[in-house]
Amino acid sequence: MRPSGDATDEGREVARTVAAKARLRAAVRRTAGLVPMRHDLATRAWTMVRSEAIASRLEECGRAPSFGRHCTWVHPEHVSIGADVDIGAFSRVSTVTSYEGEVFAPSLVLGDRVSIGWYAHLACALEIVIGHDTLIGSHFFVTDHNHGEPDHRDYSDNPVTRRLSPDRVLIGARCWIGERVIVLPGASIGDGCIIGAGSVVRGSIPPGSVAVGVPARPVRALPS
Repeated sequence: MRPSGDATDEGREVARTVAAKARLRAAVRRTAGLVPMRHDLATRAWTMVRSEAIASRLEECGRAPSFGRHCTWVHPEHVSIGADVDIGAFSRVSTVTSYEGEVFAPSLVLGDRVSIGWYAHLACALEIVIGHDTLIGSHFFVTDHNHGEPDHRDYSDNPVTRRLSPDRVLIGARCWIGERVIVLPGASIGDGCIIGAGSVVRGSIPPGSVAVGVPARPVRALPS
């Protein structure tokens, strides 16, 4: 038995609806591929513009720097960075030129291809050096100065008014420093070290060491 006219029309309507939905899904897939691409290109463009604007204020800057959004720079004229350096968003890079009437001559140096994660804080009043190809996780903090001398005994005064006591910090090349690591004044980390997440580094870590803990201590040597 042949279908009636109404049944035929209903079948054609269903077919048209199915085809329209298929075209809509295909369009959504195409758009979903384009929108992230356009957004990514815009983000990269803004990063380049922002990074070049900051680079012009640095003491020295190598090629192709990348600085994330909402970074804070204090006296960037005392910061020198190498090529292809990446600093994550919401980080703070500060050098101290004077404090409580005392004048400082800070020097903050990042080698080539240093990569630092989000929410880092680098605070320099004397000298901080981070070697080439070092990878640093987010929430990293390094400082080369304390509020008060190491042998400070009078804790009745306000810490804000105490003299700064700086001591240089050296972080070697090809190091891997985990999330939330703190590096204190006077610390020295040798080339090729791995510092475990959440560690606090003070004193000296030999080259090629895996160090963890508070304070960080070498737990084994890496193959040479």
